[in-house]
Amino acid sequence: MIELYEPEVIPGLPPACDTWAQKFAAFHAAHPEVYDAFHAEAVKLLPCRTLHMRHIAEDLRSHLFILYGVRVNNNFLPFYADELEKDPRLAGKFKHRAKAKGKMALHYTR
Repeated sequence: MIELYEPEVIPGLPPACDTWAQKFAAFHAAHPEVYDAFHAEAVKLLPCRTLHMRHIAEDLRSHLFILYGVRVNNNFLPFYADELEKDPRLAGKFKHRAKAKGKMALHYTR
């Protein structure tokens, strides 16, 4: 049987990311400074009863872009909240909603 399509693999580039968890893992590995900024802001807000990742992200969004040229996708915020809750001081401080599941769908419009 002849294989009509052979996926091109370019050395040095990460493999394709089909899920938000995979995209987050790739982004998190490439930009550790984003986690550090989120962690520092969350520690500053420890006196609050609950923390909202959306509020932290909105506060830091322009700073992250100006300092590092990084734009954080809103679908990464629940994953960052999970990462931040690994710190014992922040455990149980975040409200959680359902994460985006499955493969990303591309929608084209005219």
